[in-house]
Amino acid sequence: MKKAVWFMVCMAAIVFGCGPALADSAARVIDPPAGDAVFEVKPGEPVEIRVNTTPHAGHIPAYEWFVLASSRAPGEIFFMTPEGMRVFAPGVRLLDLMYPYSHTGSTEMIDTMTPDEFGLSAGDTLYYAYVYVPAGEPHMIIKNIVSLQVQPDTQGIQPLQPFASAGDLEAYL
Repeated sequence: MKKAVWFMVCMAAIVFGCGPALADSAARVIDPPAGDAVFEVKPGEPVEIRVNTTPHAGHIPAYEWFVLASSRAPGEIFFMTPEGMRVFAPGVRLLDLMYPYSHTGSTEMIDTMTPDEFGLSAGDTLYYAYVYVPAGEPHMIIKNIVSLQVQPDTQGIQPLQPFASAGDLEAYL
């Protein structure tokens, strides 16, 4: 539960506090195609989060959500709403968790962040997706799932060089 709360607090801080500051920096754009996609990111790498909002052919979305999950908070599902990040819990109305997509293109920018601001480190994964209910149908469709896999940040780390002898090690020290 503590991990879920920490993840939610980090998400809210990014989306409503730090996002505009990062937007000015050079961020890598995560612009997924229709369908599922996997991207590798580094812990401190600024990334612009985009979601593909292309529904199935012939579907007109009646209700829409931006849904997230994390390997740091297994079993917890988070919804981005105009009021902030909300965790799904029994008794919460799904209609209160909808996301206001503008539908100005096939992808929409959600925010700019770094994985470590979410509390994610190497080996963790952030999942997010476009979810909708087609008009006139009773079921939800989860579409365009994106996995952001956090990889070790090896930039600036030099490979270890073995010493030929104890004397070489002493000379180095």
